[in-house]
Amino acid sequence: MRPCSSPLEGSRLPSLLAIHNAFVQQTELGWDPVIQGHLSSLWKEAFLANHTAKQHLSQQQLISIADRWMNQLINQLWLFSKRIWKYRNSVVHGQAQQFHLSKTLSGLRKKVTALYSRFQSDPFMVPQAHNFLFNKPLEATLAMDTESVRAWIRSVEEALLTREHREQLMQANHLL
Repeated sequence: MRPCSSPLEGSRLPSLLAIHNAFVQQTELGWDPVIQGHLSSLWKEAFLANHTAKQHLSQQQLISIADRWMNQLINQLWLFSKRIWKYRNSVVHGQAQQFHLSKTLSGLRKKVTALYSRFQSDPFMVPQAHNFLFNKPLEATLAMDTESVRAWIRSVEEALLTREHREQLMQANHLL
């Protein structure tokens, strides 16, 4: 991985040199920790080197302002990190997952509706012993949870395969 170079590299202006030094030290410490509020102490020096006050301030007042600035920066980074964390969790565990589940259930319900429609037009599509799968009204089957709907569809598909297998056996017996 290519090391990150400072955009101010080579500058001789003290104010820009302070930013460059902070950038270089932060690069050594790492940029991922910035999101957690782990900043190089040289950022405070860079702030002091670049801060312009409208009125004359004592050194102690400047240091106090720089300390407040660092504290606010770290607090904002923590808030930003928390927003990223919440968003990531909503994607991994929440909203995106709920969307996927509702989309999956919608697809399963379409399949159930198609199978009921097919059964109404051809009640012999499954062996008579499996007709009980269609005893419930369509609305009741559609109201089942995702796993129950999947199980119902698998049962119907198994019944379809059973009928197909029986027909193949009958055809084979007739040919003998």
